[in-house]
Amino acid sequence: MIQEVDAMDIQIRVGMNSCSAYAGNFGTQQQMNYTTIGNAVNAAARLEHASEPGQVLTSQATYELVKDDFWCEERGPMKVKGIER
Repeated sequence: MIQEVDAMDIQIRVGMNSCSAYAGNFGTQQQMNYTTIGNAVNAAARLEHASEPGQVLTSQATYELVKDDFWCEERGPMKVKGIER
């Protein structure tokens, strides 16, 4: 995503967290939306907000899943509500 939007001269921030979440259609018959909810989604949004433009910031749980496939650099300790590491 970052490479694609860089080509359009747009910068984005990405936050990633890995744990259980709920995904599906939520709402009423008059107003139905497909969305995801749960602590995983909230934590990812907080990581996105804490990241720098053009950066992907992950939780420790996500890092453990991707560390063998992607180069990652430790940012150091930070406080993000809803995430221990």
